[in-house]
Amino acid sequence: MAVPFTEAADTIKSRLDIVELVQRYVVLKKSGRSWRGLCPFHADKKPSMDVNREKGVFICRSCGAGGGTLNFLMQIENKTYREIILDLAEEQGIEIEVQGPNAAVSSKIREDKKACLTLQETALDWFTKQLTATAGSDNTAVLAYLKKRYPDAAFYQAAISQFQLGVAPPGWSKLYEALKQTVKSLDASPNLLEVAGLCVAKSHGTGYYDRFRNRLMIPIFNERGQAIAFGGRSLSADDMPKYLNSPETPIYKKSQVLYGAFQAKSAIKETGTAIVMEGYFDVISAHVAGIANAVGSCGTALTQAHLKLLTRLGASTIVLAFDSDRAGIAAALSAIGLIDPYLKQNHLQLTILLLPDGKDPDEFIMSQGADAFGQLLKNHTLPYREFQLNQAIAGQDVTTPEGRIAAADQLTPILASIAQPMVRSEYTRLFADRIQISEEALALEIKRHARTQQQSEHRQRAFEARKQPGKHSAATLTGKETGLLTLKKSPLAAASGEYNGQQPSVPGQKSWRMKQVSVEENILKVLLYSTETYQFVLQYNCEIEEDLLALYGTAHYKQILSDIIEDWQQLNTKDALRNASPLLEVTLQTLSIQYAETPEQLKILAELATQAESFGESLSFNVLSGPVLQEKVNLFLKGQIQLLKQVNHWLSLEAIYSQKSENETETLAQAYSLQEKYNDPLTESPHQWGFNLDAHQPLA
Repeated sequence: MAVPFTEAADTIKSRLDIVELVQRYVVLKKSGRSWRGLCPFHADKKPSMDVNREKGVFICRSCGAGGGTLNFLMQIENKTYREIILDLAEEQGIEIEVQGPNAAVSSKIREDKKACLTLQETALDWFTKQLTATAGSDNTAVLAYLKKRYPDAAFYQAAISQFQLGVAPPGWSKLYEALKQTVKSLDASPNLLEVAGLCVAKSHGTGYYDRFRNRLMIPIFNERGQAIAFGGRSLSADDMPKYLNSPETPIYKKSQVLYGAFQAKSAIKETGTAIVMEGYFDVISAHVAGIANAVGSCGTALTQAHLKLLTRLGASTIVLAFDSDRAGIAAALSAIGLIDPYLKQNHLQLTILLLPDGKDPDEFIMSQGADAFGQLLKNHTLPYREFQLNQAIAGQDVTTPEGRIAAADQLTPILASIAQPMVRSEYTRLFADRIQISEEALALEIKRHARTQQQSEHRQRAFEARKQPGKHSAATLTGKETGLLTLKKSPLAAASGEYNGQQPSVPGQKSWRMKQVSVEENILKVLLYSTETYQFVLQYNCEIEEDLLALYGTAHYKQILSDIIEDWQQLNTKDALRNASPLLEVTLQTLSIQYAETPEQLKILAELATQAESFGESLSFNVLSGPVLQEKVNLFLKGQIQLLKQVNHWLSLEAIYSQKSENETETLAQAYSLQEKYNDPLTESPHQWGFNLDAHQPLA
């Protein structure tokens, strides 16, 4: 049943886990109560992004990028809030009512995806039933093939059940006829069979015929375990190609799917390692043998999207276990070239395993067993750089000067691309020895190559700049131009920037202003420490005679406090939300989206929420709870509010002083009026302000 967009968005936000979502793009490691990883929004060399699960916020301590869960997705995917909610709704199986001018198009896309899933699941059920039906001409060949591949009965049964293998029987339209009888919506839209990739339109006349015929059927599942595509293995040498795969459809994108990911996700999360193989049966044999963290690329090039999928599943180490023939080596080298930038950015470990005797993983596991494969993984994997370098000099005759020069030419660009100096130096030493040249000579070639590369890139940037006059190169873009405003070291520094570089007109004004900012910041940090302190601060604000908001003078902080109070008041009118435990998280999510168009405000909020932990712990909030914590919070607030009143008092006096030349008598009266308002005796003589109290004349 479709629900309104707002209702769907609330449901989605209540289910989000910021750590889980950020880990789809960044490798995170636990750091105290938070998680830490490389910031994807700038060239981060060491982890500087903190992610707080409890508050649902992230902040980069280097570039200042920050915000909530949805802000992270909006920035990294370069999508709008609405687009992200629609993506997450589809992922979570939530159907959203479509409105607006594009409603018809959006509705058609959504209906096509829904229909494709229904057809794939129905086809899967039909294929598996054909395999398990009473033996006959339609499944005899497939059963014979599987029993030959898996002579052990237990292994045979496990392969069929774990991976839901089936059979597409001979004949042109058996699946087509079965689906027409089962899926009634095909009466109105028979073309959905072609959209789903299960049937092909006849070139002559009308109607459709089955795409898969007389084949062993291997279903491909998404991460939620839904069938989204198929691979069909031919049973006859006459049926080509040997493997026939589903085309891309609204629910199946080859560059984003790995075979076996659904079956492997628990093992990948547990071990932190994913073993990427090439074929369907490599993965099936590995899983049935107990190697449950194997996935397959299935004939497609390994992409950064695949690595993001594996990162999302919890992998920090990737092992490429490709065939050791020429094609397998070429595939491994191609994969390295495509995914190398992502590896550097996310500190993923990539190793290469080439199996002996030209075997593929399926053959090796079936002949040698899982334990032998485990030993290979333990003792015979190579770091991908070493594998690359080995392949670069393979076939070169380094006993001749020409061979050594050719080998050095192949090694140089690879070595120059290694960013870490120590790693580059070690490989330079190792391979200089292997090709029988001096380490110094190879290092010199690397430096020359790097310098030439830099000059080439500089010329290219200059050329691009000339082509687009007035445009900045990527290297000179400011935070504002890239949409990710850079925050200074703390919100205090950002707020004090309101002076715009001008000197205060009265001695001492800047220090009072900074004190005001500091106090306002402290109160917000206590408010953002936990759901308990959030409620205690807002309840205290309701009880005091003077509104806390009226005492705030820093624009950013005043806006944040105002919006928090407003959101809290709205939450208190909704029973379901008021009784929910993560009230603070709900508010932070709401404000994160509200501030999406004001990045500076968003980042100040994220930094305050992140700093709140250590600040609260410095006040011992982490060892208190209930009434004791409330009393501690109230005492803290009482002192801070009194200090804030005093700061406002002196700032007001300074403002009066700056205007005293217009009317000294009235100015002094205003000063004493302030004195009475704040009930705080002047600790310094009004003479300091330039007044003669007797004559009401300025002092010389």
